[in-house]
Amino acid sequence: MTADDKSVKYGSSAPAYTFTLSGDGFTSGQKWNDDGKPRCTSTYTTTTSVSSSPVAITCSGGNAGGNYTVAYVPGSLTITKATLYARPDAKSVSYGSPAPGYTSTIWTAASGGTQVVTSSVAGYVAPVCTSAYTTSTVPSALTISCLGGSSTNYTFDTTATATLTVTKRSLVVTAGNKTVTFGSAAPGYTFTVGGDGFKSPDTWITAPTCTSTYTTTTSVSSSPVAITCSGGNAGGNYTISYAPGSLTVTKATLFVRPDAKTVSSGSTAPTYTFTIWTAASGGTQVVTSSIAGYVAPTCTSTYTKTTAPSTLTIRCSGGSSTNYTFNTTATATLTVTAR
Repeated sequence: MTADDKSVKYGSSAPAYTFTLSGDGFTSGQKWNDDGKPRCTSTYTTTTSVSSSPVAITCSGGNAGGNYTVAYVPGSLTITKATLYARPDAKSVSYGSPAPGYTSTIWTAASGGTQVVTSSVAGYVAPVCTSAYTTSTVPSALTISCLGGSSTNYTFDTTATATLTVTKRSLVVTAGNKTVTFGSAAPGYTFTVGGDGFKSPDTWITAPTCTSTYTTTTSVSSSPVAITCSGGNAGGNYTISYAPGSLTVTKATLFVRPDAKTVSSGSTAPTYTFTIWTAASGGTQVVTSSIAGYVAPTCTSTYTKTTAPSTLTIRCSGGSSTNYTFNTTATATLTVTAR
């Protein structure tokens, strides 16, 4: 009797083992004794590796009675590779950026099934996944497909695909922060480009422009003033967003000049006065009633009624306003004359 050859997929239950009789065979009407029908088996289990194939199928235990001799011929159990299913992962990449790292997961079925831990797959070599994407590919949807892959006990079905979404490249236009002194002309507004930035050699079709509501009469109390940009055009492969900057309006400087005075020794100190100017020397005298939030500086000297005839220094300090600071370094002379 000869064990019949069989085939089984790795991991599957053993097949039903059978045998074929040859030789002289039974005479008519005779058969195996009830307690002596042969049984066939092998060492195969659901964990037997394909690398162990073929596995011998052997039969034994046949009893046909004293009129027969029974000889056994082994068969072969061929273990074929089972199938696992590679599913590429969906990816996203911005126009002009390097291709993403393509990845995949391995499953026991084309859909559904159980995800396989690849570290448990003997001799695992991963499938290779890719798409037609290059850094020149415009925003669109491309197909990710996988090929290859191998292992000791499995073949890989790579018919599944995924989508690579090529998105528009982002440009974040941020207005540069600036500072201006009250009353001065607006500075040159600038911006920087962040986000993904331009893909070389792309550049603006129309560059953004930046502006603010600042004028030469804008008060320091309105500071900071928002600087905003708009109007950029980089073409269909880009999205543009804008982030504001700040224009800080700082106080300008006015110059306090005390007026020279004369007093006779023993007399009451004179009333100290001053004028306000746009420069330390020269410049234009300022009408203080036009200065918002004006608080006058205070001027004085060391003169008292007991001061002998001499010359003393008149100095000023303090003073404030909404849009100006006061420089009080200038001095004047108080002349004390003999009575």
